[in-house]
Amino acid sequence: MLRKLALALSFATVVTAQQTAPASDPPVEKTKKNIKVLTGLPTSQLIPVMAFMSNSLGVTCAHCHTDKWESDEKQAKDVARTMVLMQRDINERHFGGELAVTCNSCHQGHLEPISIPSLDRAGWNQPPAPPKPDLSKMPAAAELVTKYVKAAGSEKPAAFDATATATRANGRTEPTSGPVTFHVSAEGVKIDTDFSYPPDANRGPNTAFLGPLRINEMYKGMQVTGTERVRGHDTYVVEARATEGRAERLFFDKETGLLVRRYRETPTDYGVVPEAYDFEDYRDVAGMKIPYLITWSRADYKVTHKLEKVAPAM
Repeated sequence: MLRKLALALSFATVVTAQQTAPASDPPVEKTKKNIKVLTGLPTSQLIPVMAFMSNSLGVTCAHCHTDKWESDEKQAKDVARTMVLMQRDINERHFGGELAVTCNSCHQGHLEPISIPSLDRAGWNQPPAPPKPDLSKMPAAAELVTKYVKAAGSEKPAAFDATATATRANGRTEPTSGPVTFHVSAEGVKIDTDFSYPPDANRGPNTAFLGPLRINEMYKGMQVTGTERVRGHDTYVVEARATEGRAERLFFDKETGLLVRRYRETPTDYGVVPEAYDFEDYRDVAGMKIPYLITWSRADYKVTHKLEKVAPAM
């Protein structure tokens, strides 16, 4: 029996460990084994925290973990625990407990912190700061949203079925793929699949299929903040606050008006985790523009949904 996953357009707000975790989100030492220094952390934060650490060091989970996550077989895990305690101590002693110093402060994507400065970054060698964008010459956010909705052909609720292949990569095992079927209606998106991947990746299809229809429900306080080159596309960057309260960035193609990327960050007690949803290969389907390639990228996983067939729902 295929499991059915219902996707929602709103996302749960991250709860910090300084707050009292609700009964539905108990501390991680109550739900996982061999927790020694992350005690008190809500269980929902464990994976984002691990993703932040791996992203900061430019490694995968396999650097510290074996197939048995609770195992202390690898010395790197104890080193990581020591680093967590050091980070806490620095922030408590020098920054009043604020999250000022993180793993990324020193590592910045390297396993070993780089201790020797680069001459390319010498003060006399710094290039001039890029000019600030002239926002008065850019379209308003509302204009970009209108263009997006019109370009996507989604003024009216979409209803279609799509088959796809999902491929996951995590750097620990060989990339693997499996079939996925999307059922899209005005009520939402349902997924049929036996293929396992992090549920966070499902926000990509959700945004692609229903974003144009519900973008004004999903976001508030939208404003254009500049331009950026994304995967060969010149885009307008719109900063917006999701209804859950988290700030995001939306990248709209200057020429087509279509959404190229959705970027969001997840705050944790140990640092902020970035993730991106990329949309490519837009094609016409029954008067709509549908991206046939949807990619979710985070430190611990990359998941792509490659559509193979899209047809109006019967």
